[in-house]
Amino acid sequence: MKKLIFLFLFMLIGFSATFAQSKKEIQQKLAALEASQSSLFIDVSSLSQDVAILKSELKSVRRENDLLKQLVGSGSGKQSIADTTSQKSVINTSAPGKCKAITSKGSQCSRTADAGSEYCWQHKATYEPTSTPSNAVSPSKSSGSSGGATGSGREIHTGPRGGKYYINSKGNKTYIK
Repeated sequence: MKKLIFLFLFMLIGFSATFAQSKKEIQQKLAALEASQSSLFIDVSSLSQDVAILKSELKSVRRENDLLKQLVGSGSGKQSIADTTSQKSVINTSAPGKCKAITSKGSQCSRTADAGSEYCWQHKATYEPTSTPSNAVSPSKSSGSSGGATGSGREIHTGPRGGKYYINSKGNKTYIK
């Protein structure tokens, strides 16, 4: 019987020694878990904000999609897109500095907008008829007397990128080298 009691006490002490942890170790583990928990709460709040931003972007894309479906469904094609300049703020979800015009294919123009405008050099005249492009030069008469092929006696124009041309008899642009 003494052997049984001694064996029981020995097993009780042995098991408690293997599973026992000091109070200090438990406090360290608890502090580590609390730090991990606070880090996870910060991550969750950041992800919640990201979800809210993505939901608002999704709404604007859906609005744009609905508008484009209406334009395509109306069957009026390019003219319909050009006539919706009052709705261009709904269509555009681009980054600042990008041209807000819609091309004839129905996609957004990929050029950068001119300073002080929402449109590039090409679309500024279409969407802002009261403004003149910043790099446009007014047409002038040719001042040189070099002969025929240079457009002598014709009105010489300067294009938006600096190229010089005149309008030939067929109404096409002919560039001067």
